[in-house]
Amino acid sequence: MKYTFKYRYLLLLLILVVGAALRFYKLGSIPWAVNRDEASIGYTAYSLLKIGTDEHGVSWPLNIQSFGDWKLPVYIYTLIPFVSLFGLTTTVVRLPSALAGVLLIPATFYFVTSFSSKKKHEAFVQIGLLAAFLVAISPWSIRLSRIAYEANLALLLCVTGVSLLIRGLTTKNKLLLLPGTFLTLLPLITYHAYQVFIPIFLLSICILFFAPIAKTIKEHTKIALPVIFIALAFMAVLFSANTGAANTTKFTGLSIFSESTYHYELYDRRISFPNPNGIAAKIYANSVSMVLEGMGKNIASILSPSFLLFNGGTHGSHDIAGIGNIYSVTLTGLFLFFFWYIHGHPLIKNSKMPAVLLLWLLFSFFAPIITTEAAHSIRFSPALFPLELLAALGLYFTIASIRKINTKIVMLGFFLILITYSVIQFFGTYFYLYPQRDYDTWPWYYHSLAQDISLEKNAYKKVLFPQVSSSPYIFLLLEWQYPPENLATRLSFYPVDEGGFVHAKQLENIYFEPVDWQTFITSPEPILVFIDENELKKQNLSDNDFVVIKKYESKDAKKAYYLVSNR
Repeated sequence: MKYTFKYRYLLLLLILVVGAALRFYKLGSIPWAVNRDEASIGYTAYSLLKIGTDEHGVSWPLNIQSFGDWKLPVYIYTLIPFVSLFGLTTTVVRLPSALAGVLLIPATFYFVTSFSSKKKHEAFVQIGLLAAFLVAISPWSIRLSRIAYEANLALLLCVTGVSLLIRGLTTKNKLLLLPGTFLTLLPLITYHAYQVFIPIFLLSICILFFAPIAKTIKEHTKIALPVIFIALAFMAVLFSANTGAANTTKFTGLSIFSESTYHYELYDRRISFPNPNGIAAKIYANSVSMVLEGMGKNIASILSPSFLLFNGGTHGSHDIAGIGNIYSVTLTGLFLFFFWYIHGHPLIKNSKMPAVLLLWLLFSFFAPIITTEAAHSIRFSPALFPLELLAALGLYFTIASIRKINTKIVMLGFFLILITYSVIQFFGTYFYLYPQRDYDTWPWYYHSLAQDISLEKNAYKKVLFPQVSSSPYIFLLLEWQYPPENLATRLSFYPVDEGGFVHAKQLENIYFEPVDWQTFITSPEPILVFIDENELKKQNLSDNDFVVIKKYESKDAKKAYYLVSNR
């Protein structure tokens, strides 16, 4: 694994090129449409750029209401200059995430070398290059980078911030603590999972680096005070961001601590007893046991081979059948790391990096295991980084321990074949099989539909979209690049529902409501309806009851939608 010192940055550049190619290749066309959240992120950035408010009329919000899911602001605000420079397109909406995925590669190298000493510097450089390579080809990182995920930007900010903090604490350059603190805390207002992860992780870092922190506070007061001020400012912002409706809506429906999550199962278990309200029934099934059982199931689902190796989770566009979150070589590296950890490898004993990574991995579990859907590739995404780095350590320790050159070559060849096979399988599944097999999982029809609605809507009294909860209005706003200054008078919303979500009611003469088919048939006014083929068939309408204006059919003809008129 030895190489001439001067070639390290050339190797890092080559790794960066590979990682960038995997993230930018067909970025705007695979996936082939924006999802609902991407549409919201893109249009909100556009609206803020144009008039300084979101579609609800709130000026420069810290909590962005959107559909009632209350998005955090950093990704959207980061997107604004890109929209200003390049316009509002699918590629541009995904650009901050793609760039974050690319920059995570050198950030990984920087993180590893932040722990190096002069005596062991070359070893850390080699580990850093290997870790950067694993991150560059990581299926998890590539998938995150190709969709507008706030979590991907949050991960880059966290890795960069922690790296600067460690360098600031362990070197004479204490000024690094200022940007390090800011960048480490910025994920708190970037993605919600980091509001759980960051506080407990930073507390563990403070304990692990207590001596250099105490020394810095004592000897560098002019640096320590601004760091404390930044931390307090973020605490105030976080408190403000998690009060009222924003906090209630986001977490009530997701938390396993909410009684509504286990109420019915608790009732079913107790009703089996002769006395459902008796002591025996309450000991057998109670809120504590239900929560603990739920957490146990959540941990098991995260650690399952299906989630890690084969399919990721089951959350729609977040995951792709046949593509896991890590490759088998990463899993192999993890087993090797724990082997060396048990046997007390010198680098593990003499460096804080393994401890930092293990704590990082441990606390990555906290956000997903307290929610109702733990095997969630986005909520668990903070774990992406420590998993790949711990695997890099395990692989490096193993290869470096081999004395015989022939055996080392065989081992390197085996890992190289395993990696090559995994990358080929990922590339084929993601770029060729996925667009054909899973085409219907994305709203591919909205681009054409928005153009047709724009041409047809003025000829109709009403245009109806019965798909209220899927927020079709946001796709229309995005595709039309609708003037934000007109929204105050032309867009209205239903009252917030019981779950805290808000849905559009009307945009100009477009209504988002269920279709009264009797009114549709008998109305003297022309009405246009966008309807799923299966839903249309359920109405038992005759051919005389409607006119097909246009049919939208998926690539494999398995899914179709219609624009139909009563005239």
